[in-house]
Amino acid sequence: MATGRKKRRDALRPSEEAHRQVVELLELGERSSNFDIRAAAIEIAKSTSSSERVRAARVRPATIMVAGTLVLLGATAGSWYALVRYPGSIGHSISATIIVVALILIALYALLSGHLSQDNFMKVWMAAWEWGKGMFSLSSPAPVDRLPDSAGTKDPPKSDSA
Repeated sequence: MATGRKKRRDALRPSEEAHRQVVELLELGERSSNFDIRAAAIEIAKSTSSSERVRAARVRPATIMVAGTLVLLGATAGSWYALVRYPGSIGHSISATIIVVALILIALYALLSGHLSQDNFMKVWMAAWEWGKGMFSLSSPAPVDRLPDSAGTKDPPKSDSA
C-alpha cells in the first residue's frame, strides 16, 4: 500500500508542456507545404522557447522568502552582537553596515526572482554606495588652526622681591 500523492500520468510540468508545444509547432511547420505557415510556426516555436527559458531562469518566490528571512535573522543577530560587544559609535557603525549589506542582499534576491527591476536594483546599490562613501571617507575633520606662538606660553611668575 503506497502512501502519498500520485501524479496523473497526463499532467505535465510547465517546462515539459512548453517543450511539447515547441515540438508540435516544429512538426506542423515541417508538414506544411505553405511557406508562410512554416515560417510562422518556426517563429512561434522560437518565441515560446525563449520565453520559457526566461521564466525558468527566475528563482522561485518561496526560495526568495526563505533566503530573505535568513538574511534578516542573521542581520538582527549580527547587529545585536555588534551593539553588545562594541562601545557606542563603533557598534552603531558595524550595525548600520550589517543592515545595509542585508538590504542589498534582499534587493538582489528580489531581482533574481523577477520582483525588482534592474533599474531599481541599481538605485538601491547606488544609495548604499553613497552611504558607504560617506561613512568610510578617509578625509579628516576640519583642520585645527595653529595657535600663535605666544598664545601657548604664560608669562613667568613675577617675584615680589624686586
